[in-house]
Amino acid sequence: MIDWERRFWVKVDKRGLDECWPWTAAISGNGYGSFKLGGKPQTSSRVAWLASYGRPAGDNMVLHKCDNRPCCNPAHLYLGDVKQNSRDMVERGRTRNTVMFGEANPRSKLTNAKIVAIRELFATGLNNKQIAADFGVTHQMISKIRRGHFWKHVPQNKGEAA
Repeated sequence: MIDWERRFWVKVDKRGLDECWPWTAAISGNGYGSFKLGGKPQTSSRVAWLASYGRPAGDNMVLHKCDNRPCCNPAHLYLGDVKQNSRDMVERGRTRNTVMFGEANPRSKLTNAKIVAIRELFATGLNNKQIAADFGVTHQMISKIRRGHFWKHVPQNKGEAA
């Protein structure tokens, strides 16, 4: 074992194979473990990958399956590019800049099921204000749903993909 590896692994709380192995030393402001390697600070997860599998190829980043930033368990790590990392952050709600659409938005008054019901009401001849009153939203919201500007991720017809 190389000296830097020995220095690194003593700062990791190795637990069961399926458990997270938390970094026990310095944690950066963004919650990742920090370890100096070659005089440069590196994330502990990247160093865990390097010690276990070697240097990541190209511009690959070391990502977490477990969403636990201080985790250094190599079994919880995988390689991905910036696009994959961004997609993971959005899907897992880990970024403040994430725009949460539809019922995933905690401030939403509507659900996917209500959108389907609203669309069904369009066919009955009710106007936007009447439908809005039934669902506690503005007539402008109903207009945007009717025109396909909002809630377009909800299928139009049964069995239709979003």
